[in-house]
Amino acid sequence: MGRKVIFMTSIPFMEQHITDMYIKEISLQFKIEMWDLSKIYKCKDNVDNTYAESKKVNSLEELDSNLLNACATDAVIVITNILNLYLGTIFETVKKHDLQICCINKESFNNWLFEQGAFKYRKYYNWKARLQAMAIHFPITEYVLHQRQFGKYKYDYLLASQNYYKMQCREFIKIHHIKYDESLAANSKERTIQEKYILFIDGAASAHPAFKDRYNSLNHRDYLSEINKYFDFVEEHLHLPIVISAHPKAMYKDDDFGGRPIYVGMTAELIHNCEAVISHYSTSLVNVVLEYKPLQIVYYEDMLKSSFRGSMVMGLEFAELCGANICSLESPDKWNMEVNKQGYMNFLKKHVYNEEKMNDSNAVLICNGIEKIFDDEVLKNAKK
Repeated sequence: MGRKVIFMTSIPFMEQHITDMYIKEISLQFKIEMWDLSKIYKCKDNVDNTYAESKKVNSLEELDSNLLNACATDAVIVITNILNLYLGTIFETVKKHDLQICCINKESFNNWLFEQGAFKYRKYYNWKARLQAMAIHFPITEYVLHQRQFGKYKYDYLLASQNYYKMQCREFIKIHHIKYDESLAANSKERTIQEKYILFIDGAASAHPAFKDRYNSLNHRDYLSEINKYFDFVEEHLHLPIVISAHPKAMYKDDDFGGRPIYVGMTAELIHNCEAVISHYSTSLVNVVLEYKPLQIVYYEDMLKSSFRGSMVMGLEFAELCGANICSLESPDKWNMEVNKQGYMNFLKKHVYNEEKMNDSNAVLICNGIEKIFDDEVLKNAKK
């Protein structure tokens, strides 16, 4: 009987999933399948760069049948990036086959960042979100909230650099942050832009499907006007052009950023070759710190009142954790592009590295973790 890893996502697989979930590296050691559960989750995301090799699973009945067939020929574990909160949709179906559910994702860190800043920025929230921000701030209510969020549907294993929520998994396997190998790989990529430049890592604040067409969405034209005005200001005083690393779901027009070049799916290598980075928030900011590049988080007050508020809070909190520069677009300052080396180092030690395994790539740590999970299952079954 072989060993098979089934990857499951709630939206269509994108190239970034392949990278973030280490699917290519895992496939070198184990049989793999990629199951797209977007029909089950009624996902309406418009994704251009979907990965054709994934298998669409259209219903829970189909999921059940597919799992039965997979388990007949192989020992199986499930790896997902679906959040605990939404795991309940498929949890009973997967557990019916006595399978281990493992998680590789970046969202626990993002959620933790948001919670760190939630109380601080609560004045911008509606009453319900404000109550939640206050609940997170106090240990007893925080426990109750997290119990509701993570307690019922736990991962069996979480593979991450840090376990921010003890109750979200049965067992924690420490690895590096998921962006670790991506950042290292960028060192060997050919330089796309020959001149020096500053990189804007886009968060699709007014264009992402999760943020637009809501009662408190940012006005798209106003947002582009604000950010382009700031880019003009930066280019004038730093004498460096700005290029855009666009969010893959943003669907920008060529002239949305004043004719500045727009790239999609190249963030890691663009970070490696840039002089500095401007952003609101992106998980790729971890790459920026790994590369010790100057970082500036920019915002204006309407962003904290909008549907983008959560991501903006994450960005502001991220900047404070690593000592990056924060700039309000309502009163922009002249950025000196300095790096807080001690702040970056402290951030990496706490949130990115498995310091005991610095000689190993993340791919090695993840594959070793999966091997351990399979071995645990063999031992468990032998004891039955």
